[in-house]
Amino acid sequence: YKDIEWISDTLIDAGMNADKEFIDTNVGQNGVNNIISHKKINVNGKTYTLIFVAAIGSYKKQWYSNFDPGTSTTHRGFIYAKNHVNLQLAKYIQKYNLHDVENTKILLTGHSRGAATVNLLAAELIKNQNLAKAENIYTYGFATPNTTSLSERHEEKFERIFNIVNPEDFVTKVVPTKWEYGRYGTTYTLPSKFNSGRGYVDGEYV
Repeated sequence: YKDIEWISDTLIDAGMNADKEFIDTNVGQNGVNNIISHKKINVNGKTYTLIFVAAIGSYKKQWYSNFDPGTSTTHRGFIYAKNHVNLQLAKYIQKYNLHDVENTKILLTGHSRGAATVNLLAAELIKNQNLAKAENIYTYGFATPNTTSLSERHEEKFERIFNIVNPEDFVTKVVPTKWEYGRYGTTYTLPSKFNSGRGYVDGEYV
């Protein structure tokens, strides 16, 4: 309950809608905790609805789902999480009558399991363009696990999906690259001893 109140207050401070129905903080094993909100923004004299979608890292038994890649081309546990958030997003858009492809921008962000979720969700939204134009979909994942072995992940249209990873973080390798898995979009790798012989020691980059 306290988490919901804190998140609501933060959204309000940012000028966002703070509907507690869409602050999902106790989701089951195959879902992912998430927050959906929106506000009106002005870009170059044009008014858009900005829909904000955030998904957090693994919570309790969701860890089991992280280690359930299934036998298909895309990680089964992350598909479950993506479907969960996609359903919540559809409900949100319907509740607030926000379906306006031409005048909608969507900002997705997530960490760990949440990053995998928005990685797959962004790819689906970019392909379908049923909620917003591809150029109005912005995605930032932090510690994004490998999500899929589909070669389409390398296509140019997905380059606007950004992933920030630490090469020493095992979470980003939940499904190994040796299994031909990767992630949609552009990946930025942080400097570390793994890739540069340098890293952080006691807060200092050495």
